[in-house]
Amino acid sequence: KVRCNTTMGESYNFRLRIFNLIGNMVYFSADKRCLSEKIDLNIESGIYLIEIERNNKIVHQKLIIR
Repeated sequence: KVRCNTTMGESYNFRLRIFNLIGNMVYFSADKRCLSEKIDLNIESGIYLIEIERNNKIVHQKLIIR
């Protein structure tokens, strides 16, 4: 599970994409709403790249599933 945390109770919409290390998209969710939300992922153990898009800005993070 991936947890989405915000500060001071704010809530916002975002898009989430998760890619494996060879560039295949393994998860996509458009217009998720974030307020300390847990997102269930049904993907195998490994290393992934997360792309979060919010307000026309994109952030990338590494995700390790054990």
